[in-house]
Amino acid sequence: GRQKVSIRKVFEPIQNEIAYLADNGTDIVAGDFVQSMKFEDEDYVGLARDLETLNDRGFTYMPCMADWNFVDAAREDYYQVVLSYGCQAKKVPDLTALRGISKVSLYHKDGIPEDVEQMMKEHWSDKMDVCISGSCYLDFSGKDCNKGRGLAILQEHLGITYEETAAFGNADNDISMILQAKYGYAVGNASEDLKKAAFEVIGPVQQDGVLMKLKEILAEMGKEGQADESDDSRIQ
Repeated sequence: GRQKVSIRKVFEPIQNEIAYLADNGTDIVAGDFVQSMKFEDEDYVGLARDLETLNDRGFTYMPCMADWNFVDAAREDYYQVVLSYGCQAKKVPDLTALRGISKVSLYHKDGIPEDVEQMMKEHWSDKMDVCISGSCYLDFSGKDCNKGRGLAILQEHLGITYEETAAFGNADNDISMILQAKYGYAVGNASEDLKKAAFEVIGPVQQDGVLMKLKEILAEMGKEGQADESDDSRIQ
């Protein structure tokens, strides 16, 4: 769900050797292959105006496009939060004036109450994907413009099948992605809905659950490779 700029910083030593599914899968990059998914501008404007009715309850929202996040200029506190994620961000006086937006994240420092989540789903789920992302965010993207679709596009481009794909997630916005992979893993601290959709529930992030599972997968692949080499030598 994070911005590509932020992800690149995490994987800096190999940033030019990997593919990216950023901003909930709406920003796809694999070498020279670049594809993005965006809102219809009129849908974005309607959503933005609806979200601004929550400002007096302490909410704010962050529109995103490839490589840039936008923050209400009046919310310096939230601007600093966004920068702490390693994102590239701009403060703007009127978020409703933006165009070409790919994802919107509604934020509240104390989390998204269930009544707000349900209200926004009632208002927008006919036109958009609306789902919880982590503890403090409710994410919006174009209809079927999500991590699952982004992964499907990347699979087709790279010639990778469903059976050859593993994916890891922790929040509801990962459900579409893990369903696009045969081996869809939910970390132990994931949302209950994600756990229900997963191929397997692994250890929590705090115990390096993803890293441990990756090591297990790579070790198994190494054994299979050794077995193949042994078979080849017997044939020779």
